[in-house]
Amino acid sequence: MLESRFISGASKPGRPAEDFYPTPEWCTEELLKRETFEGSILEPCAGSGGISNVLIKKGLEVYTNDIVNRGITLNYEKNMSTEYFSNESFDNVVCDPPYKYMNDFLIKSLLIARKKVAFFVKLSFLESKARYDIFKNEEFPLSKVLVFSKRPQRYRNGENIKASSTYTCCWVIFDREYTGEPTIDFVL
Repeated sequence: MLESRFISGASKPGRPAEDFYPTPEWCTEELLKRETFEGSILEPCAGSGGISNVLIKKGLEVYTNDIVNRGITLNYEKNMSTEYFSNESFDNVVCDPPYKYMNDFLIKSLLIARKKVAFFVKLSFLESKARYDIFKNEEFPLSKVLVFSKRPQRYRNGENIKASSTYTCCWVIFDREYTGEPTIDFVL
């Protein structure tokens, strides 16, 4: 049984409000080269559109929302300040949630998605003993991890300030229909 235990780290001084680090569009393009999504997709952390813009360009049915409007069209306007996103079901959830709320977003996504959930996360997300039960969930199993060999540049608050990328990212994909052990693939 999945339940939120709110075990994500607290926000640290100097971190942007709502943990806003835009997802580079090329990272979403790499996901779509290796994974297909059928039906509706909720992107509850649309930010500046690094995920949703790519999904929409591919002709997918995307519903976007965020607690802060950063200049893109948000076409699924539910109150996210209290529950992150609605209890409505979607075929898929694809997002890069705020790290401090990662577990809550993941658990909620696994509860409302009918087919797949894909999260863009730090590779260290896989290390957590507290998430072991989520990764081993047989009802909605982890099917694939796409590891980026090149570290994507993440800009704090979307500010294009030259800085080194200090962490490796990956896509973790959960697929309700998947059976077997998770696979790993590398994005060069």
